[in-house]
Parts: sequence; structure tokens; C-alpha cells
Amino acid sequence: MDLVEEIGGEAGIRAMLAAFRTRINEDNETARAVDTDLMAARTDNQCQCVAHFISGDADKAQAEMADAHAFVVGRGMDDDAFDAIYDHYHDSLAEMGIPGGMVHLFLEAFEDLRDSAMA
Repeated sequence: MDLVEEIGGEAGIRAMLAAFRTRINEDNETARAVDTDLMAARTDNQCQCVAHFISGDADKAQAEMADAHAFVVGRGMDDDAFDAIYDHYHDSLAEMGIPGGMVHLFLEAFEDLRDSAMA
């Protein structure tokens, strides 16, 4: 069994993304900077991107990062809001039981989106 299956497969990843959206909505710093309706509409993209990282296919996942995270672009994002989103991703992935190294790879790739998110 691979790690994606161990954490509940696609359903597990979707549950993590739903918890992540809840964190975003409940955080005043991030709620103003993220279009959560667009984020929810991109769940398929995000799910696929996260699954690639968890499966060890970081190159493929990184190629999908910008599309999967389009919900953060052009929303008046600042460094504080981006940092908060970064922390929410960290906590959501860690709660799923994703090994720290994989969480770090994902967050490293997410950090690469900072400049485009500030547009």
C-alpha cells in the first residue's frame, strides 16, 4: 500500500483540503486574501497536486502548483497572509500524518508561488 492509500486516498486528501479551507475561512488574516469559492472549485487541481507530492512525484506536482493555487493570485495578498496560508497548509498536512520531509517539499514548492500571489 502506498502513502496516498494509507492516508485515505483521494477522499483523505479531499478531507484535508476541506479542513484547510475551514482554517482559511476562520482566520481573519487569510479570509480576506483568498477566494474560498474559487479554492473550492479548484479542489480537483489541489487534490491532484497534493497526491503527486505524497506519491513522490514532486516534479509533476510542482508543474501543477500555479494552476492548483490560482485562488491566491490577485487578491491583495501580503506576506503575512501568505505566511498564514503556509502555516495552515503545514498544519493540515501534518495532521494527516504526512511525513515531515514530504510536507517540507510541498511547502517549499508553495513558497515559490509567493511572488505571483502578491500580484
